[in-house]
Amino acid sequence: MMRDFAAAAALLLAAIGPGGQAFAADLADGAYSFKVIRGGDAIGTHTIVASHDGQDLVLDIAVAIKVKIAFVTAYRYEQTRREVWREGRLVAFESDTNDDGDKAKISGKLDGDMLVISGPGRTTKVRADIIPNSWWNPELPKQSELLSTLDGKILKVGVQDAGEETIDTAKGPVKARHYILSGEVERDVWYDAQGRWVHMRTGHGGTPVDWVLQ
Repeated sequence: MMRDFAAAAALLLAAIGPGGQAFAADLADGAYSFKVIRGGDAIGTHTIVASHDGQDLVLDIAVAIKVKIAFVTAYRYEQTRREVWREGRLVAFESDTNDDGDKAKISGKLDGDMLVISGPGRTTKVRADIIPNSWWNPELPKQSELLSTLDGKILKVGVQDAGEETIDTAKGPVKARHYILSGEVERDVWYDAQGRWVHMRTGHGGTPVDWVLQ
């Protein structure tokens, strides 16, 4: 059962350092779910299950999307991912993706001041403070580079702050700040005043696809 959005306390807590600077992000233990909507039709789900193991935040993430046209599956996307965070830094992850038949498994582990990414036939190293395109993290709109959870590549992004808006969720409207990502990642993402991820939209130039918080 998905826990009630209001009763789950903070979906995401931003840890504030001296001078009010956010330096880490955390999630309260619980399960959080988005319904994926395209053209008014539900086409999938995006679920995050958060738990703590000592000082580590462990996230089990599952995305399942299926687009049908005239009862025929035109597109399918499935991903399961585990992320382990410590003091706001990604220290390990595993990702298994099926992007409409293109399958990829990658993993990463912090090694000193580098994050070592392993995938089919290759191993690469990226800076340890890189943030993946895991939309729950309110530090994401501050980045110019993101780590792809699909293939481990570095994605160049530009971010525009589009101001505060009111977003509908399954539990009612919430005020949230709207960020527009461009470049190698094109998304619209909304976070509320507490840094909670509350909405996302894709499909620039076509039919919008919305992630609606349940």
